Amino acid sequence: MKLISTILFTACFLLHASTMQAQWETQPEFPGGLEAMISFIDSVRRYPQEAVEKKIEGRVITNFV
Repeated sequence: MKLISTILFTACFLLHASTMQAQWETQPEFPGGLEAMISFIDSVRRYPQEAVEKKIEGRVITNFV
């Protein structure tokens, strides 16, 4: 009885899985592409004048959600 139940469950699952349609989402993209995003970030970033005068360097890490 367990074997029959397992076979029926598996068959139902496989039939359902084969009728499902793949849904692809379009990944979000910055208007104008990667080059436009880099250009935008370069245009809005501000480096402190005091750091420029003292030749202080650092690293900026940007994350997007």
